[in-house]
Amino acid sequence: MKPNRITIKQLCLLGRSRVLNYQDKLMIVDHIAQEHLFKEPCRIDAVTIIVCIKGRLDYVVNLEHNVVTETSILVNMPENIIQLRSYENLEAYAILISTELLKALPYNIQMLANSYLPVGRHYHSPVPIERIAPHIYYYKLIKHVLSSNITEADEIIKGLLQAGIASIICLMREHQLRVMDIDQQAPRGSRQLYERFMDALSTYHQRERTVKFYADKLCVTPKYLSMAVRDFSGKSPSDWICEYVIAEAKSLLHYSDMSVQEVSDRLHFPTQSAFGKFFKQKTGFSPLQYAKAAGILSERNE
Repeated sequence: MKPNRITIKQLCLLGRSRVLNYQDKLMIVDHIAQEHLFKEPCRIDAVTIIVCIKGRLDYVVNLEHNVVTETSILVNMPENIIQLRSYENLEAYAILISTELLKALPYNIQMLANSYLPVGRHYHSPVPIERIAPHIYYYKLIKHVLSSNITEADEIIKGLLQAGIASIICLMREHQLRVMDIDQQAPRGSRQLYERFMDALSTYHQRERTVKFYADKLCVTPKYLSMAVRDFSGKSPSDWICEYVIAEAKSLLHYSDMSVQEVSDRLHFPTQSAFGKFFKQKTGFSPLQYAKAAGILSERNE
């Protein structure tokens, strides 16, 4: 079963005046801190590019906490669950490019980008101010086209996107080379097994929640998997599994129109009661309480 993804159209309904939407395929946000987008875990049917000019952004991708600081670029792929947690004097903008629009570009930029991304399928790195300036310029040009009545807007936007993303891919390639140098100094076995585990967890978390399943999938014993994952990450595989399921549940409860029962079914819990007990044990709220607190409860959840 494919994971539930939020469309650009759905996100625009949550946005405010500073959100620009082009045919539900491209979305740009001037001030992400003011829009309060992605404040809950979500999986977006788009490549998300965030350029941080000043300040600090704390975010989580697939449960891993990261920090973006001034003159940095973050690129997140559609496979990931992302959450923006806190901001500090943040000046940043975001461009969201739907998978449909990416496929319409002259060559497969998403496939090329994936070749330079680690298992986590996201990239972030500080960028020298002279390297980030062209991306700010691309953004302003795209915003100008979206705000103007230009006949050839579609082709202009595609050209600007292709040029901007190709430039970001160059940064990804350079970043990957730096990471490879650092990785050579780290315990290689633990890192590789942890990354393979997280990749498997991203694929199977909706229906598999036992350490044994993932150990079997990775052809190691549960004991060895637990040791390696804990050594590298400081958390046990069970912790990661539970947190991943909770993040998925929050995303479905907040951004989809699924009822609590449907979310329970999607995550392959035997009963809604079992799902509710699991959710409350991990969050302190029942799914219904969480939905009400978020103000997104639909009548059929009642």
